[in-house]
Amino acid sequence: KYLSDTSIEIDTRENLEQKYLFNVVIIVLEEKDRIKEVELFRSINSKAKPLKTDLAMLAMYNYETIFRIKSISIEEHLKARTIFKLNEESEFCGTNYWINGIKVDVNNRQALGSIGFKAFGESIHNIVKQYVEKQNVEVDSKDQDFDNINLMLNKFSEDITKNLILPAWEIVNEKWPETFLEMNNIQNEEKEKTFYDKDYYIQQTMGVKSLHGILTDLYKESRDEKETIERFKELITKSSLKHNDWKKKDKMRGLSSEAGFKIIREMIKK
Repeated sequence: KYLSDTSIEIDTRENLEQKYLFNVVIIVLEEKDRIKEVELFRSINSKAKPLKTDLAMLAMYNYETIFRIKSISIEEHLKARTIFKLNEESEFCGTNYWINGIKVDVNNRQALGSIGFKAFGESIHNIVKQYVEKQNVEVDSKDQDFDNINLMLNKFSEDITKNLILPAWEIVNEKWPETFLEMNNIQNEEKEKTFYDKDYYIQQTMGVKSLHGILTDLYKESRDEKETIERFKELITKSSLKHNDWKKKDKMRGLSSEAGFKIIREMIKK
């Protein structure tokens, strides 16, 4: 029953207040412990009618920077921001085939996405690591304020997103367009666009780790991002792999281990 419900005359507001207990939890936190506020938000909003917790996840990384909980991991921060940009932002030059495609909370059955945050993060880890090395990226949370670090990390993650991940997946889409399915989904009473097709492995862990593995190797061997994408396009365009080969329970069935991803990479290169 709700106090605002006046449809039942017998149960007046006063009677309801006497009959029912309304629990309110008040949590007092010190300023330095505000990261716990984000943890609570994510926990509360993973039940009932969940909210998208992508921003909360990003906030946790930001609080880690602000309060200098530890010497921050540049790779982990860049991976998180890159995933957030891919998952949330559609205003790029070209099409973002990863919009709403990465599950931040894999335990939320209602969440959109074809691959989990952890698996996608693992797939781009070495790409990010090489970017950090090639660009000589250094961030020290002890010597810089949050605003400067935030701007720097945003710039670097935007570079990775726009110059490596997005153009690579435009090439993949050009080669195997049948493996993508553009849909408008109703999520939490809002329209959310997606491009993944769950009938194919290509945007699931098997496909993502295999394709990003190729991108990683090419990036390591190339001078910069532009050369990497040129070489990736040449390799993917020449691939003899057909779109049906990506179909579930077909040629790639059972290749779900690191050894399997290596086999898929060789299949793509033929």
